[in-house]
Amino acid sequence: AITNTGTLDAGKTYIIQSMSGAAERDYAQATEAGGQLLADTSAVFRGDNSDDVVLTIGATTDMAVGDVLVVDVDVASGDFNGDTDLSLREVLTGDSAFVAGESYTISSLGGSNGVVDIDNFALTQTTSHSLDAGAIARAVTAIGNGDTLSVGQTFTVDVDASIAEMAGLNSLTQGMTFIKVSDTLTDVDGPNKDGEFNLAHLPSDAVVARGMGAASETGRSGASGLEADKTYIIRTVASSELDYAGGQGTKAGAVLAASSAIYSQNGGDTAKTTGNMTAGDVIVMTSAVAGTSLDATMRIDEVNTSSTAFLAGQEYEIVSMGTSDGAVDISSFTSDAAAIARASSDIADGATLAQGTKFTVDADASVTELAYLNALTEGMTFRMSSDTLTKDIEAMQGLINTARVQAGSQYAALESAVNYTTDLTAQYELGYNTVNDVNFSMETAHLAKNQIL
Repeated sequence: AITNTGTLDAGKTYIIQSMSGAAERDYAQATEAGGQLLADTSAVFRGDNSDDVVLTIGATTDMAVGDVLVVDVDVASGDFNGDTDLSLREVLTGDSAFVAGESYTISSLGGSNGVVDIDNFALTQTTSHSLDAGAIARAVTAIGNGDTLSVGQTFTVDVDASIAEMAGLNSLTQGMTFIKVSDTLTDVDGPNKDGEFNLAHLPSDAVVARGMGAASETGRSGASGLEADKTYIIRTVASSELDYAGGQGTKAGAVLAASSAIYSQNGGDTAKTTGNMTAGDVIVMTSAVAGTSLDATMRIDEVNTSSTAFLAGQEYEIVSMGTSDGAVDISSFTSDAAAIARASSDIADGATLAQGTKFTVDADASVTELAYLNALTEGMTFRMSSDTLTKDIEAMQGLINTARVQAGSQYAALESAVNYTTDLTAQYELGYNTVNDVNFSMETAHLAKNQIL
């Protein structure tokens, strides 16, 4: 923490973590610590600001715990006016900072209990409040007030997170650690990374390890709503109104009305339109459902539909096991190994997956099987099998051979046409020469002879 003996650097952002005494906290008073800090900042935001509107300084505007100060002039220790109650912390920048729009997985909670209390900016943790958990929730729409964060939970920072929300997220204090999801998706870059090709696979896909099939988001609160054109798996049902036939105005009814299909966890490709919302249901959304239509009890995982999703009919190899023990129990719908086995006839119930295991996703894998296969949560990584790439190469060779045969026949036809044209030209020239090589002397003598006779 930076106290009255420290300084603040221009070009950096800071958060007030403990407030000045009553006599020093007014931003509007130039002689107070609040006023002196304001004079050296380009903007001040309240900690809960979500729209980037700068704090308006009135006749009396006191600083508050959580305030975000964007400093544009160096602040000397003397500007604190010796106030021992005032302290600030610096906002992290650079490669280690959270990035709006990126997804992260919690790898450890540090000293945090994970309890979200969005409106509380106090440093001291209580049974109902963790500063770091609240900072994360303010920057992540999918996490609701009152939620409890846990190890392994994946979240996506809002693309439109405000300056204050990002500042809070990048000034955590309780030692939580995270894994940036995009770092695990491309652990090793192939030589054609970011290239655009009309190819299903590149040769480097056989050596690049990816977090394939990883859920796009885990533990999303129902109170955060459901987005259009996405597929979700219900992990925990809502607290009430579970009948899908309940109609609009009920929780399950709102989900049914906004979806193109709902499948039971073992329902294959058969959609259901009646019955209760059940843990494990796969919901395919066509329109959004507002968080106010659901509740925070409901928990959902988002199915991966990106370029790292598993594809039916393709073969893959396990590169690392993550936290999975590899034991296959196909009756389990929370195990990554079971999800793989249900979608691949190569893996038998009771088998144990291991690094190097290869499997082919069934070409006729059902909607639910693919949904669970693309909502993995245990950090396994995969690469496309070299056999798949060999098949691609062989198929390409077949196409090239076919093209060569077709091109050869066309060439032969063109060659024949050229030869035929050459023969016609020779005959034309022969006839032309016959006409043009007339012996005019003999013709003249013959004509004179006939006239005399």
